[in-house]
Amino acid sequence: MKQFICFSFFLSIITGMIFAEDEPDLKTHFIPNEIESHTSIQLYVPTVGGASVGVLQDFVFPHNNIALNLGVNISPVSFNLLTQTTWTPIPFLKLYGGIKAGTGWNYEDMFGNQQNGMGIYRYDGAEGVDGSGFDGIVWKARIGTTFQFDFAAINPGDWHHVIIITNNEIQYQEFTKVKDGEYWYYHEMPGDGFSQNSFNYYFSGILGYQMPIFIDFTALVYEITVPFYNPYSGKNLSSTDPEHSLMLLTRFKINKHFNIALMTNIKNGPVHPIIQDMKREWKWKFFSTQLVLTYKFK
Repeated sequence: MKQFICFSFFLSIITGMIFAEDEPDLKTHFIPNEIESHTSIQLYVPTVGGASVGVLQDFVFPHNNIALNLGVNISPVSFNLLTQTTWTPIPFLKLYGGIKAGTGWNYEDMFGNQQNGMGIYRYDGAEGVDGSGFDGIVWKARIGTTFQFDFAAINPGDWHHVIIITNNEIQYQEFTKVKDGEYWYYHEMPGDGFSQNSFNYYFSGILGYQMPIFIDFTALVYEITVPFYNPYSGKNLSSTDPEHSLMLLTRFKINKHFNIALMTNIKNGPVHPIIQDMKREWKWKFFSTQLVLTYKFK
């Protein structure tokens, strides 16, 4: 029976979402009497925001159907550590929980442009991110469930891998420097990087197709995030309009160790996520295209 590690963004997720961002692992994980481990390096090259590099270490404990994921990610303006534990009680259901924590720094590049990793968002007639380097910790915890199904399980064949994956999770995110209700900026956060200390509900649905050729996986990914605060009133725990995202994922298998994923993402959301007196306009718009290069050592 095939098993899969969910692809979430992201990025989110995919981001990812290292927390959000795992890609389907379409390998069999029946390994008697031993622990399986994998080490991989990922290079993220987006059209929005800077590139980053991540190192992931995965451990699979077959007797308990438990997987442990450890990772580190670094970009020109941020540094993050993450861990996640996943339990698979039955082949098509996963229960998981994890936490990610990081910090950032701000600097002016050689062209005179301000590059911000983290800070408190200020708006006094002009926008700005107020904060010094390593000025606090941003952390995000999540618990959730994954439902996964491969139609090749009932109709075997190399060309019959139509895959459905859904994720439901509750998230909490916090920047230790800010007060309740203040907006803050962190480079690694999804979307435009702006947020509040708050709980969120997150859902993703993936319809994918695995093929035994060079283009070995393609998928359409739908995501919805519902923050439990209202960005227009600044009040926590009041449900707001959800943000929707659609992404097309195509993965190219170079060899058994190396693959390249191309992700194109559109989303709907406000013209500006922070300014409270802005025009309340939500529309679908292009967000980014991203390359993710992954090399697995084992």
